Amino acid sequence: MRSTFASVAVCVLAGSTVIFGSAAPASAGGADKDVCANVLRPEQLQAGRNAATATLTPEVVAAVSQYKSTHELFAKPTAAELAESAAHAARKEEMFAKGEIKGQQVSCAGRSTMASGQISWMYHYGQVTNYFCGPAVVSIFSATVPGSSPYNLNQWDAANYMGTPAAGGTGATAQTNGLNHFVGVPDFGWNFYGMVWMSDPPSAAQQQDFYNRLVADVGVSSPIAGLAWEVPYGPHLVGHPVSQEIGHWIAIGGYNTSPSQVWYADPATTVWSSVPAYSWLDMWTMEVILGGYGYIW
Repeated sequence: MRSTFASVAVCVLAGSTVIFGSAAPASAGGADKDVCANVLRPEQLQAGRNAATATLTPEVVAAVSQYKSTHELFAKPTAAELAESAAHAARKEEMFAKGEIKGQQVSCAGRSTMASGQISWMYHYGQVTNYFCGPAVVSIFSATVPGSSPYNLNQWDAANYMGTPAAGGTGATAQTNGLNHFVGVPDFGWNFYGMVWMSDPPSAAQQQDFYNRLVADVGVSSPIAGLAWEVPYGPHLVGHPVSQEIGHWIAIGGYNTSPSQVWYADPATTVWSSVPAYSWLDMWTMEVILGGYGYIW
């Protein structure tokens, strides 16, 4: 990996604000929201599934870790935030173990029959400004999770609630609050979402937790939100410019075990034409990209 520093891009493009269009106004979802109306085409679900598992060499992983140890995109978590994260994870895992999570398991006609867990109707919205990946992901969750959260949640409304600054991106606490306000409370009845911080590179235990929590949330028809940290010339999400440092929220809504991959929706389709709406990516590569920050589940 080259060590040359490139201009920082936070959610997702450095420089002046560019507006790509206005979000549609929120429409009522209601408890009878028909998520199965959006079951995706087979090529959207299967693209990349049979791709060879990518291999990150130890040297590349070490170079990424070295870079991240001397740079920062968002503020690192405080002791209080780490304690809150641990408490939320413990409570949620206990509720899953006891069968107390009140999420909707949906079976849609035409759903993929692949040997993986996948929210086959996961919505995609392109972010309406170059720094609205956070609000776009909230809108994706709102349309995807069964319940009273609406389709077409206005990204400006989500941004205003979360305090997303102009060209500044959305931090982890604000993103968590937005997901709970617009999705967690109306669809699950409580603050279902909590941030999980991962070391860089993620430990073996953190890798297992990431997989287990993805499986758990997908099982109740919810994606998880990944806070990607892509460093110059290190591993990047599909279609992202490898020369840039990028901080970016995505919605991860599926997994596969053979090969080990995750499936995600990327709101940066309105920023770079090279970015697909949905992609599969090697799981370890995704975990390295999330390393240093983490994910909301």
